[in-house]
Amino acid sequence: MRIRTAAIVTAIATALALAVPYAAHADGRLEHAPSDADHVFHMAKVLGLSDAQTTQIEAILASHKDGPPGGAKASMREAREALARTIHDATATDDQVRDAAATVAALESQLAVKRHRVAIEIAAVLTPEQRAKLAELRASMRDHHRGRRFDGASGF
Repeated sequence: MRIRTAAIVTAIATALALAVPYAAHADGRLEHAPSDADHVFHMAKVLGLSDAQTTQIEAILASHKDGPPGGAKASMREAREALARTIHDATATDDQVRDAAATVAALESQLAVKRHRVAIEIAAVLTPEQRAKLAELRASMRDHHRGRRFDGASGF
């Protein structure tokens, strides 16, 4: 049950975060990720969305799909790759690492604001009970993943 809840919360969080169309695997392969429609379906099921709410959320996601998030995600991937290369480049200076990290931070900030706007729009469609249920699911997911994230401190 806990794994199923975690999977559902992940689907909802991904929908709120404007899921990218492809998922990268550790070996570099790309696999088509679930569509926004798949995520909205899961959200509808878990939160008990009405047909009208589902339609509204689909429209919100569609309105943000063609804009900067797609480009921002590609830029973010490129910036993170550049940062990783710079970190592991023995000839790079500390200033070059700082510059590469600042680029990642700026892009992360832009994407966070965009995700925040989408979350606000979606929250406005939900009832207070649905927002509470979503908050519970997100807290459960955070607790489940606590301590399992790579902190990057080791550089590997």
